[in-house]
Amino acid sequence: MTRISCLPVLFPSGVSEPVDYFRHLFHREIMEEVVRQTNLYALQRDVTRPLNVTVAEMEQFIGVCFHMSIHVLPKTRLYWNPQTRVEMVASTMSLNRWENIKRHLHFADNNNQVPGGDKLFKVRPLLNFLNDSYRSIPMDEMLCVDEQMVPFKGKSQLKQYIPMKPKRWGYKINMALCTTLMCTQGPFNPVMDSLTLLFFDNWFCSVDLQILLEKEKIHSVGTVRQGRLAGCTFMDDRAMKAKGRGTHEEKMTTHNGVNLWAVKWFDNRPVTLLSTFVAANPTTQVLRWDKKKKEVVRVSRPNVVAVYNKSMGGVDLLDSLIALYRTKIRSKKWYHRIVFHMLDMTLVEAWLLHRRDCQSQMPEIAHLPLLDFKIQVASCLCMENKVSNKRKGRPSQAVVVGKNKRGPQSFVPPDPVRRDRTDHWPLHASEKGRCKMPGCKGIVRSKCSKCAVFLCFTQEMTE
Repeated sequence: MTRISCLPVLFPSGVSEPVDYFRHLFHREIMEEVVRQTNLYALQRDVTRPLNVTVAEMEQFIGVCFHMSIHVLPKTRLYWNPQTRVEMVASTMSLNRWENIKRHLHFADNNNQVPGGDKLFKVRPLLNFLNDSYRSIPMDEMLCVDEQMVPFKGKSQLKQYIPMKPKRWGYKINMALCTTLMCTQGPFNPVMDSLTLLFFDNWFCSVDLQILLEKEKIHSVGTVRQGRLAGCTFMDDRAMKAKGRGTHEEKMTTHNGVNLWAVKWFDNRPVTLLSTFVAANPTTQVLRWDKKKKEVVRVSRPNVVAVYNKSMGGVDLLDSLIALYRTKIRSKKWYHRIVFHMLDMTLVEAWLLHRRDCQSQMPEIAHLPLLDFKIQVASCLCMENKVSNKRKGRPSQAVVVGKNKRGPQSFVPPDPVRRDRTDHWPLHASEKGRCKMPGCKGIVRSKCSKCAVFLCFTQEMTE
């Protein structure tokens, strides 16, 4: 039987498909290792009930998880419930199979675990693979280091409480990010190799650290706690507030052959910064809203503050991107929360790589938003090169009563799914539809069994 050819490529040359960016970071070697450890764990639990999951099924499992982060329901079983069914989830994999894979999802051999050893043993192989993938991204000269919270309120020795974070309970990760939000070093490994500028907050900043970095030819800037500046006294907070916003004071010293500049600046509240390469001058003017005058006023800002604000905050922005469509799948296993967070972060990093390539190839209006990017990746993982999972038995004989109304435009799968040459067969539909081939206005009954779109079944179309 002749297969139906699907739509042409829509992306310009030089920009890959969204799913290719995700697979570049979460590559096949990682997927094969996850499949191997998952099948091994299923045999360790019950040798008579092997799981026999494949790489294709594991991709479908991840694709379903991504769809669940977009179509958020309070319970996972609702995605298969007839009243709240989500077609892209329910038609990809059965509920029992998805729950079985989730139950046995594993990343390390339990026989190799040492009592009292690595607390992240369960996910260490996955983190190592992802660290290597993130290192393949070219690193900028400016790098910011900050903490990231993985929200979690279950029982775990690794769970921490940080009251100043938006998500106070969870796992804390030390992140190293470029100013373009590219995770160059990956989570749980904030060691830097070759860079020239480093930015961090008062959790890390100290005089000894900045001296050590400067001797390694790494300039640094960071907010610092007053107690870590021994022998350095600044103007009192009340005195600075009385002088008004924009007041600053600078101290400079040389310690172990390294020049250090400490600057205290009062904006809405006082802040102290420590630097080894930039000082307070030259100052610039910034706009601020004055509550008393009820107007916008100009406030003097030291140069060190401008440099710090320009390059710091990447981890917080990455957190906000992950939180937009976070995978919220409940599990009894504590490490599943880390795994789903890593998947979400890898997809956001893939979107950033895709957007970077699009900036030189496409107009800004044609760039894919994060939501559309995640939908395309999830659809490709669920459908590309996969055989349809059709249920056995007689089809439903439900009868629709009433006048037929024009519904929404039919879903067109992404280009990798349309051109994967797997399971695209012509079907004779009971209803008619317009051909989806660009430029064709034919009304036909032939339909693709996988893409579920109407296409003309002619000699020109099938060649």
